[in-house]
Amino acid sequence: MKLSNSEFKLGTTVVLAYPDDTRLGGYRATLELWKLLAGGDAHSSSTCTASFDALAAEVVQPQDVSPISVAFDRNDAETSKQVSIVLATPVSHPELSFCLVSGLPASERIPELVDSLISLLEEHGVKRIVVPAAANITGVKDRDRVWVEFPASANKHIQSRLTTLACIPSTAQTSDVFLSALSNIAAMSGIGETVLLVHGDKRPAGSAYRQSAVFGEDYADSDDADIVSALVRALAMAVGVDNTASAVPVKAVRERLDVDAASKGLQVFG
Repeated sequence: MKLSNSEFKLGTTVVLAYPDDTRLGGYRATLELWKLLAGGDAHSSSTCTASFDALAAEVVQPQDVSPISVAFDRNDAETSKQVSIVLATPVSHPELSFCLVSGLPASERIPELVDSLISLLEEHGVKRIVVPAAANITGVKDRDRVWVEFPASANKHIQSRLTTLACIPSTAQTSDVFLSALSNIAAMSGIGETVLLVHGDKRPAGSAYRQSAVFGEDYADSDDADIVSALVRALAMAVGVDNTASAVPVKAVRERLDVDAASKGLQVFG
């Protein structure tokens, strides 16, 4: 996996967003933090693209989030049969970059995608990855909260910022293959810290059988905005950004090109 622009500069901390397997809570929280930092000004950030050679089973496209949506469109035009990835760095926070993955390949290839992403970030000097997600998890007593996972050697500043969050217990399991693969593969990488911020959730009823849906509208419920807001707050704490406002629902369209209603089995965290 290579960047489209070899001169693009990644910050030492990267927020990694992917189509988390419930209602895109982590993906939408990432877009919300991006909007808070970069706004809608195309000159307030720099973007770059990459791609993974696999047809995406699910495709997520941000709406009205310039210049990220523009970069996605440009990448899709060039790699229509690949998973598109956009990387962006706000001018106001050059030490912080965002990596948004537009889709997921078949489950058996997700670990390969995760490994390629981590290798790319490692190659460009990234020291910390922060990953927000809303995922179906079992083995925890309270699903309705944000849980955190980070290595025992994590920076003390990171740990102090996240003291209000409970650590994911060793008994926890998840059906989110990307999250499980990331938890395990990142622990063996050269990247010093990988912080997972996971809000317990379940996929809205019937969403696996819809060809197209706007999350935050079609599948909005009483928990929808609360989950995104909680993840935005946790994400802001993790990356050291202060004075963030409450999140508003971010529109993102998910198209299911290959419906797979059956879970592949619960996967354990690292």
